[in-house]
Amino acid sequence: RPRWLAPRGVMLGLLAFLLAAPAALPVDQDKSSRVEPAAPRAVTKTFSKNRKITIGLGSAPVQGDPYPSKLRVKDFKRGRITDVDLTLKNFSSEGPDDVDFLLVKGGVGVLVVSDAGGLDDVTNLTITLDDEASNQLPDTQRLQSGRFKPSAFNGAANGDEFTDEFPLPVLEGSFQTNLSAFDGLDPNGQWKLFVIDDFGVKDASSIGSWKLTITATVGGGATQEASAAAPTQPETARNSRDDHARAARMSDRQLQPARADGRGRPHEDRAAPRPRSGDRKS
Repeated sequence: RPRWLAPRGVMLGLLAFLLAAPAALPVDQDKSSRVEPAAPRAVTKTFSKNRKITIGLGSAPVQGDPYPSKLRVKDFKRGRITDVDLTLKNFSSEGPDDVDFLLVKGGVGVLVVSDAGGLDDVTNLTITLDDEASNQLPDTQRLQSGRFKPSAFNGAANGDEFTDEFPLPVLEGSFQTNLSAFDGLDPNGQWKLFVIDDFGVKDASSIGSWKLTITATVGGGATQEASAAAPTQPETARNSRDDHARAARMSDRQLQPARADGRGRPHEDRAAPRPRSGDRKS
């Protein structure tokens, strides 16, 4: 009678089923493939240019050295400007009323200071230009350190007969007078500060360094990668059917009857052996 390897076959069939079973389990597609967007947030960074700008004597307009002074801003990821403050440190001048400052980013220029403070000498002032400050710089009185609104008292932006002409390579066209003109721009990249003395002749001036304090809204896009995209439902069902069919075939092979002769030939029933001649009855 054929021998059956039932215990072994059952175990292998069960093992195959268990290996295939996880693929047939339902997948929460939302949890495995969802990418959560990062909420926009405000980030404030400060960038400094620690190189002195000097303005010597000569025919107006006298350019600062260097002209322009350049500052590179970086590390705002998908940022949009919401606020910019400019700080001038160690500002000294024999005639501050003649000194003009123009801040440029891309195609936007803001005339932050023009002809402010009269002609009284000043030494080592720290002046911050901020749209949210309470007051402008004084027009004719002596300058003091502090925080002030951008202040353009003379020039085309103020409608006066005199204009502030910045030599090339300054951008052409009219200038803004509020730092909010930069709002919405990408803060990253090169910023330029152009400084001139629009009268020249006998007044020397200098700025020890300058810095930008920029607030920008960053983020707002997807920042997390899904660990693994979930298969679609049809693919999951197809994988499940294939795994069950494979497990069934494995089980069927293991549960076949054993070969009688061990040589790979089908088992054959053999007739009973014939009696030997010596065993025959007379």
